[in-house]
Amino acid sequence: MRKIKKSNVIILIIILIYIGVLLFFKIFNNRIRPVLLRIANSECKKMATVIINDAVGKKLISSLTVDNLFSITTDNKGNITSVEYLIYRLGLWLYINCAKRIFFQQIF
Repeated sequence: MRKIKKSNVIILIIILIYIGVLLFFKIFNNRIRPVLLRIANSECKKMATVIINDAVGKKLISSLTVDNLFSITTDNKGNITSVEYLIYRLGLWLYINCAKRIFFQQIF
């Protein structure tokens, strides 16, 4: 009967460990991939929503001016008699300027 050299046993153990590690990573990769894909999909949707909302907000805010937010009524002498707030536009302006900043601070 032939004796197995010690160096051959060490090489065989190293090869078996290498194959075991490869199998472990293959199984781990197959199990973790669906979870990572769901997380990535969710994050992509979140970022797309933020980008779209930001673009729409910039477009809306460029059309809003102080004259669009308030209606000022004056008398014949030029004195201000009333100031009416255009609630919808004012609310939109507040949302774009304030809520967006809060939202971005929570995400980033």
